[in-house]
Amino acid sequence: MLSIVTARHVRNASTPESHIISPDFVCAILSGDAPLDIEDPLSKSWIRLVMSEGILMCVPGGSLRIYPGDSNSFKCLMLFKNPEVSMAWDKAADSHPARQEYLESLGL
Repeated sequence: MLSIVTARHVRNASTPESHIISPDFVCAILSGDAPLDIEDPLSKSWIRLVMSEGILMCVPGGSLRIYPGDSNSFKCLMLFKNPEVSMAWDKAADSHPARQEYLESLGL
């Protein structure tokens, strides 16, 4: 499944709450830049990634992330491993099957 995501889409979907997306996906930043925070499930700390033009990154399904909301204009291409995309927000993310599968894959 292909999806073009712009800063407007992220702002519409972003909240200060953390969220997960169920399938693994690859994200190619086509233009602009934006921060993305991903939780380290071992230390429960947050890792800030700066997504900028030309970067290609793989994000595991079930990983907890936050778009801080201070992003500039950007456009990215998201390629999903599985076309059935589901999202869970904040507290509901902890019990989402994709989150449980992700933690189990890390031995947690």
